[in-house]
Amino acid sequence: MVDRLLIQGAAVVTMDPELGDLERADILVEDGRIAAIRPDLQVDAEVIRADTMIAMPGMVDTHRHTWQTALRGILADGNIPDYLRGIRLQMAPRYRPEDMYAGNYVGALDAINCGITSVVDYCHNILEPDHAHASVQGLLDAGIGGLYAHGMTPVTENTWSESRGGTVGGDGNPASYATREHLARQIKDTHFAADGVLRFGMAPQELAITPEAEVVREYALARELGARMTQHANQVMVRQLFKDVEALHRLGLLDDDLLLVHCTFNTDEEWRLLEDTGVMVSVCAETEMQMGMGYPAIEEVTRHTPGPSLGIDCVSGNSGDLITHSRLVLQASRYRADEPGYQQWLAPQEMSWTTHDALSWITINGAKAAGVADVAGSLTPASGPTWCCSRWAGSARPGGTATIRAARSSPRPASAASTPC
Repeated sequence: MVDRLLIQGAAVVTMDPELGDLERADILVEDGRIAAIRPDLQVDAEVIRADTMIAMPGMVDTHRHTWQTALRGILADGNIPDYLRGIRLQMAPRYRPEDMYAGNYVGALDAINCGITSVVDYCHNILEPDHAHASVQGLLDAGIGGLYAHGMTPVTENTWSESRGGTVGGDGNPASYATREHLARQIKDTHFAADGVLRFGMAPQELAITPEAEVVREYALARELGARMTQHANQVMVRQLFKDVEALHRLGLLDDDLLLVHCTFNTDEEWRLLEDTGVMVSVCAETEMQMGMGYPAIEEVTRHTPGPSLGIDCVSGNSGDLITHSRLVLQASRYRADEPGYQQWLAPQEMSWTTHDALSWITINGAKAAGVADVAGSLTPASGPTWCCSRWAGSARPGGTATIRAARSSPRPASAASTPC
């Protein structure tokens, strides 16, 4: 028997350049996939009336330290030194495995409640193996999709905290590469043996805190494991020491399996080096503008990469609402585009960035950045098997369309390619 669900009469924002926006349409879900999107579908199915609702893809948060959920709001007036002292040096080492589980479980549910159905969880507080296993289990139990980015930072050696790092495997040194490699392989084999809505990724160490040779080795491991990578880059104004993108280029590490975060202090040459590499960038405006990490680089990312995505980042200082975040970035980007005219007393005559741009950042671009563009990012009838969880409000997976209220998007077509889902 075919399991059918009909979402009826919604205003549909598909984010599919061929389908566009539909003022009123029905969405048919059959056996966990979107089978059709068009007005007045006549089928025998369970019906959800959506006349007063907007259906849109589930949003994708491409950078979140989900484990910090229990610390929500305590760093609202903090900059980078405050964050390092207060969160990384004081709070982080006090986390037990059960705290990591609770942070990721509740944090993922919080994201789903906000319409975020895929997240890139940058998990960089792995004090010992049980912390990593608990973090993954929290995400899995919440049912969120996206990418679990396994942190490779040996916190003790890099002074982030008094982490023990784990002693299973390797030479018994909790910070050694052998120990960390063993744990990464174990996490992948234990929790990600089969494809699912949540996928295994890795977060190599930052170039600012470790020798280049270590970063090269961690990239090689990730690529051996088929893991998408994400890494902080050029978020601190210390130009005489760090040119992260330039270093990654010189080391031959820039490729389309990499998601960089921030890049607020890229040089012009570094932006050029990103062109045609397929590298994507997560813009985290609330953290960047609060912590002294520069201006959100939407314009540069748009010009030099496949397109921007947005990340909530530190929930210890920010909200978890990606719609509100996208509005902030949209207005900040509009001001930045208009500001040169203000210097000449010229008022803007056209809108530089649209709501459709903002929706692209948190849907189709986000799905590509997270490495889940095959199952998320747009509402597109599927031509083959894929995943669905119809209980997810806002899901972009076939069959899990959103019933959340949102601003109507611009009618102009999406600039990014449609996801194959």
